[in-house]
Amino acid sequence: MQHNLVGVLRELKPRRALFTTYTFNPAFFEATILQAAFRPDGCQIHVLVDDGPLAASAIGSYAQHIGSRYAVAPVRAPGGGIFHPKIALLENDDRQVLCVGSGNLTASGLAHQLECLDITDLAAEPVVAGQLRSFLRALAERCGSTSPRAADMLVSAADSVRGEEPPSDRLRRGATLIHTLERTAAVQMEELLRRDGQRARVLTVLAPFHSKDGAAVRALRQAVDAPELHIAHLGTVACNAQAYGDAASYVVPRDHRKGSPLHAKVFEFETDDGALVVSGSVNATRQSLQSTQNVEVSLARWTTVSPFEWQPCEPDQFVPQVQVFEPRRVWTMEAVLLGSSRLEALVLGQGATQAQVDWVLARASGEVERGCATLDAKGLLRMDLSAPVGAAHEGLTLHVRGSSGIEARAWVNDQRALRAVRNGVRLGGRAPGGEPAASDYRFATELILRALGGQPIHGPVRTGARQPEAAQVQGEALDEAFNYEDWLRSGRLRTAPGATLGRRTGAFLARVLDLLFPHPVSGSENESGDAEANGIALDDANPADEDGERRQGQMPSPPRPQPARTPQAEAERAQLLKACQAVREAFEEGREGIGSADLLVLAVCSLDMERAQQQFLMHAAGEPSAFDGHRVLLLWLDCVSRYDFATEIREDLLPVACAVAAAAAAIPPRADPLERHLSQLRDAVCRLAARPLAHDEVQELVARGMREELMLRMDRRFRAAAMASTADVAQAEPLDGLLLRAIGLPADPLVPASMAPMLSALDRWSDRSRGFEVLRPAQVRAGGCPICYLQFNRTERRDLAYRRWMLHGKERQHVLLYPDDVDRFRQTSERTKP
Repeated sequence: MQHNLVGVLRELKPRRALFTTYTFNPAFFEATILQAAFRPDGCQIHVLVDDGPLAASAIGSYAQHIGSRYAVAPVRAPGGGIFHPKIALLENDDRQVLCVGSGNLTASGLAHQLECLDITDLAAEPVVAGQLRSFLRALAERCGSTSPRAADMLVSAADSVRGEEPPSDRLRRGATLIHTLERTAAVQMEELLRRDGQRARVLTVLAPFHSKDGAAVRALRQAVDAPELHIAHLGTVACNAQAYGDAASYVVPRDHRKGSPLHAKVFEFETDDGALVVSGSVNATRQSLQSTQNVEVSLARWTTVSPFEWQPCEPDQFVPQVQVFEPRRVWTMEAVLLGSSRLEALVLGQGATQAQVDWVLARASGEVERGCATLDAKGLLRMDLSAPVGAAHEGLTLHVRGSSGIEARAWVNDQRALRAVRNGVRLGGRAPGGEPAASDYRFATELILRALGGQPIHGPVRTGARQPEAAQVQGEALDEAFNYEDWLRSGRLRTAPGATLGRRTGAFLARVLDLLFPHPVSGSENESGDAEANGIALDDANPADEDGERRQGQMPSPPRPQPARTPQAEAERAQLLKACQAVREAFEEGREGIGSADLLVLAVCSLDMERAQQQFLMHAAGEPSAFDGHRVLLLWLDCVSRYDFATEIREDLLPVACAVAAAAAAIPPRADPLERHLSQLRDAVCRLAARPLAHDEVQELVARGMREELMLRMDRRFRAAAMASTADVAQAEPLDGLLLRAIGLPADPLVPASMAPMLSALDRWSDRSRGFEVLRPAQVRAGGCPICYLQFNRTERRDLAYRRWMLHGKERQHVLLYPDDVDRFRQTSERTKP
């Protein structure tokens, strides 16, 4: 079985799933977990989150499917601490699997930090199944008054756990679930050792948080009477240097990535007969390890040897860390949409009874409705909306504010949509991997236009939601501005191995690519027959990696036909195309002060490659196309190569540019199918590199570029043709040499046939050297002809950039040349004169 949560979901394809987490990123959850768990015949997904972080996630976040394809509910820890377990109970027709780990349902928890995950098949561990059932029921009973919806979900999950707990004489040496509802984690670890008659020789602790003075771990060591204490780390130990002193030694797990953010929590007790490994959410702090304030869950498992192969290593530094928890909310709210227009919300907290409140129902793209109401004696808010909400909608949030300082936020669960998804009914909007919502086009367009205005695409950009009139609401506005950072993170971060573009760049590019080249809906891929044994593993792999075929370097299957777009989506897609055209014009003009220029380059490349691929496939099928992809790609590469990028950005963009150049060479130009402008393509990538590129270097860069997400989404035939054109681009003659041969005396008979009109025009001049003039980039961009003094129009400027030579003038035609190195070209051409 896989050793990361996304891999387990892809393999199992559950029909029911329950997730618990402390922090929650809905956008990332939808881009990874929801995508991996999706099954066309229906799936019921519940997510339980600590009430503070869940309410915080409803502020300015983007989520497409929350409340409609999966339900969320807040949980308030009954002990007064935090709701901290990270478990996943997954069930399909044949199996039930419990995953107990340390990672939250966020990008950090699932992709970027070192985490631990223990995967248990409950049929093979009936003890754990019984303990899990008891834990779920006990938690439901304790939080029923403060989190009623979460309690319902917990009872439902408990009832679904299969199997009976075996007699007590079968409890030895099996896996054991540890939770902190009734007893501390430290007491339960000690009892497990004593129950099996074992004495710990070595206690090893790996945790991101320790008590500053190490008191919690030292107390555990004393309780189990362990002679040796090992503190594991990844370079930094989160306590004072004097916390453990000479009483401890320091170790690292084998094959770790030093410097990776540590978030795994492991307590290992080495005995004469093996090792007891406890992994999950329990930290090495007093509140987590030695109290019942938090709700914590870990799994204890006996192994013959340590699975981590600890190695001695002194830490680089000691940095006491303080766990920063989301402030405990005074008021908790749960909201549900019944039918299409009945909205109900339960507000729990001091002063909620009979309170007057203002409320706002909103989605990421704007406000839906607002009003005033009175809570009933139980804190229940009932509202009939003025207009029905469609079955397919973006995530809805409800914000309530009223007297006595009441303020609460919640995601809205749409009972109608959740029931339909559970039964396998496809909603009218975009399913995971289906047609993009029209708002996605609008969000991408607005980001591009803001970048043209000088604002970076990434950063604290907040806009998009309609703000209320001042007369509508007194005081601070109830609705929150839309947060583009969350929308960007919700892009599928599936960057192929070897890609050089960073995660932030990849997020925006993935968003644009999803609009232009949407992934097909996942089926039952990655199904495997045999599963590995249950076990725990440290995992720092990116769960957003491509499937096994792509990791082995094989190309994915050709994309499926894109679904038909709605009229609104078509109109907003047209606006995205206009925004990309504005980017092209800005680069042609050499405009300064563009924000996130490298991201805009990739956005335009994506658009051009989409249309170029269509032209290529139509040409292969013998169908005509009005789009000249060869010309468009060449002109764009020429503009990009002349932009004043920083060196590191040039290096990042170079593989993509080389791959695009190879693709351009594979497309026949519409004007002259035999003229591939290979010299211009090669010179453009050399200019972007700011150095001459050797033949083999160009070929290597093209190969790297073909592994970028942009190229991996292309049709297999188009990629193959681009790879076949790589050698032609790599071996092309520099443009300036070609132009020099064309104007030489006598003219070189081996120059391309398309240059014949230029040669004929030069032959009509008695002094051949007076029949041509050399232009600098500034003249092409904004000047005119130095021979006849006529200003260039836009068509002439683009033609010069495309062909790099042009016949000009009406009465006596002359030749204008646009070489790469004007000064050297002029010096060399002087030497060619008779």
